Amino acid sequence: MPAVKLLHQQSESNTKPEYIMGHSIQAVSLLIQASNSFLAVPLNAKIHEGTVFSNRNKRTLFDKMLALLVDININQPYYFVADAYYACQKMVKGLLKQHNHLITRAKSNAVAYESYVHQGAKKPGRPKLYGKKIALKSLFSYKHGWEEAASPVYGEKEVTIAYQTRDLLWRPAGQLVRFVAVIHPTRGQCLLMSTDTYLSALDIIRIYGLRFKIEHEFKQAVRVLGSFSYHFWMKEMKPLRRRQGNQYLHRESPKYREKIKRKIHAYHVFIFAGIVAQGLLHYLSACHPDAVWKNFGSWLRTIRPGITPSEMVVTSVIGPSKRFSIRSLRLSLTKHGNVRYQLKTPYRDGTTHVIFEPLDFIARLATLVPKPGVNLTRFHGVFAPNSQHRAWVTPAKRGRSNQARVTDEPPTPTERRASMTWAQLNIDIETCSVCGGSMKVIACIEDPIVINQILDHLKHKAQAIEPRALPESRAPPAGLPQGLFD
Repeated sequence: MPAVKLLHQQSESNTKPEYIMGHSIQAVSLLIQASNSFLAVPLNAKIHEGTVFSNRNKRTLFDKMLALLVDININQPYYFVADAYYACQKMVKGLLKQHNHLITRAKSNAVAYESYVHQGAKKPGRPKLYGKKIALKSLFSYKHGWEEAASPVYGEKEVTIAYQTRDLLWRPAGQLVRFVAVIHPTRGQCLLMSTDTYLSALDIIRIYGLRFKIEHEFKQAVRVLGSFSYHFWMKEMKPLRRRQGNQYLHRESPKYREKIKRKIHAYHVFIFAGIVAQGLLHYLSACHPDAVWKNFGSWLRTIRPGITPSEMVVTSVIGPSKRFSIRSLRLSLTKHGNVRYQLKTPYRDGTTHVIFEPLDFIARLATLVPKPGVNLTRFHGVFAPNSQHRAWVTPAKRGRSNQARVTDEPPTPTERRASMTWAQLNIDIETCSVCGGSMKVIACIEDPIVINQILDHLKHKAQAIEPRALPESRAPPAGLPQGLFD
C-alpha cells in the first residue's frame, strides 16, 4: 500500500508496540454541544505523510494542517485545540493571521519572558521587548498566586483543582500568551497555553479538557464505522523495506507516480465516506435522541437523561431496521413461551406458521452468522478460487490452479523464461556434479544481460588459467647412501 511508513505510538499500555507500519493521517473535527454532552463531528482528514512527489516541496505537517483548516472554509473565528506538537511558531502565526486562536498544552522545556520595563533615559536603537526569562515549568514551584476552584473538566464532579495564570511574552508568537499552570489531585501537573489573553483560566481548562472527545470520536470511527479499514492494494507497487520511512517518488516515472496518486485518492474517498456516515450518526444522535432510545433494541444498565446516544447505539438502531420490521410483523410468542414464525409463502400442505422452542430458534439463527474472516460473497463453479477455468471467465484472467494460457498468442520472451524449468535442461540443481553432495539455491538470475556477463566472465577466466603440466620423472641424485629410495 502506498504511503505506508514507520510510525511511533506512545501509550501507557504495554500491549501496543512502540513502532508500527501504517498511514499517518491528520484530521479536523468540530466540537459541538448536544444537550448535556459534547460531540466531535469530523470535517476533514487526509494522509499527509509517507510519499514525497517532489524534493522541492518543503511543506511540513504544520503547513498541511493549516491547509486542511483552509479547506474547511469556516467563516467565523474559532479556537484550534490540539496537543503540544502544534505549539510552534508556524501554527500560531497561521492561526492569528486568520483571526483564530490556539489552545494547547505547552511543552515541558518551553520558556517565556516578562515584558521589559524601560528605566532611565531612552537609548538609541530598537527598544527592548523581552525582559526576564522564565522557564514555564518553574511556575509550579511558586508558593503564591495559586487559586482553587471546582474542576470544569467534562464529567468530573466534586474535584477541586489549583491553578495559576500568567501572561508572558512567547517568542514563537511574538506577543503575550496566557499560560495556565494546573495541579490536579489525581492527574498531576499540566501547563496549558492560549493565544487569547481575554479567555479565563477556567475556560481554557474546560476547552482543553474536551480534547478527549476528539480522540474518542476517532476511536469510534475505527472500531464502529471502520472509516480507516480500507484494503486497497497496488499490484505494481515496488516492495517496501521493513521500518521504512517516506517513499521518494520524484525519480519515478510519471506513469508510476500517477498510479500512486490514484491509489491515495481512493483511500481519501473511503475516509470521506466514513466521515459522512459518522456525521449522519451524530445528526441523529443530537437531533433525534428520543427516537433513537425508543427504537434501541438492546439493554443498558442505565440510560442517563440528557446524554446523547453514541454511534454504536445509533448504528444498532438504523442498521438492522428491516429485520426489526420483519420481527414485529412475522414473529410472536405463544402463551407457552415458544416462538411463532409466520411464513412469507405458505407450504404446499397449507402450513402458514412454524413453532420453535426459544433455544432451537436461537440455534437456527446462529447458523446464519458467518464465521470471522469469511467473505460474505462466495463463488462456485468456474468462478471458484480453485477452479481451473477461472482465468477464462474473469476479466483479470487469474486462476490459482490454471497453468494453461488463456489466449493462443505465442509466449513472449519474458513468459518463456518464466516457464522454463531445470528439468527441461536436464540439470539437477540439488546435487553437486563433482562430489554428489546436496546443494541449495542461493540466487535466481533471470536477466539475460546479467547472465551473459557472468558467462563471459567465466569463459575468460577459464582461458586465462592454463593447466600446469607435471614435471618429468628423473633418477635419484648421485652421492646418496644406497637403499634410501629403495
